[in-house]
Amino acid sequence: MQRINTSDDDNSVGGLVPAKTPAFWDTSASSLLTGLADFDAKIKSVTTSPNPARLQESDYFNFQTSQKTTQEGHLTSGKISQNLESSLSAAFHLELKSGKKPMLGESKSSQNYRYVKVDDHGSSKLDIGFEKNQVNSARLEKSHDRNLSISRYELGKLVDTKNQPDQQTTVIDLSVNSGRGNTASEQALQRQRVIATLSGKIFL
Repeated sequence: MQRINTSDDDNSVGGLVPAKTPAFWDTSASSLLTGLADFDAKIKSVTTSPNPARLQESDYFNFQTSQKTTQEGHLTSGKISQNLESSLSAAFHLELKSGKKPMLGESKSSQNYRYVKVDDHGSSKLDIGFEKNQVNSARLEKSHDRNLSISRYELGKLVDTKNQPDQQTTVIDLSVNSGRGNTASEQALQRQRVIATLSGKIFL
């Protein structure tokens, strides 16, 4: 974590460097987040229509990914959240028996190909709550929603279309006992359990 955003004023810890993050935060706890500064990136290709016989079939590639990290509260009590998002939308033509681009023309003999469309979205959100320098909650929710459509053409005629949807959601919700009666060793064990369970799992 190089820098985090905050909705609080300039004196909050949200905009400070890691050395001044909450007291419970150290090298081992840092493995819960990505370690990257927040970002927003987009990649977009030029849309083309390579099939003269079916101009409505466009080839394109659009990808977007982002990360947003926020912190609420103060040095001893509050919440750290990190949210990752990615979206992919693409379509392209392939030969029937290979992964190469087909040589498409207006003749029926050139119209043997597969037309593939992909829509894919993924998200991952981690919330870490802490009170009096003790972790008191940890929740990770990841979702993945993808649809793959493959249409097969032979001599210019549609002979088959397959849609392959895939939707998954995973939630890890850890309850942490942060009562005043906890001993230092109990607090340490609970903290280690959170780190061991969620370390590195935020990535899409």
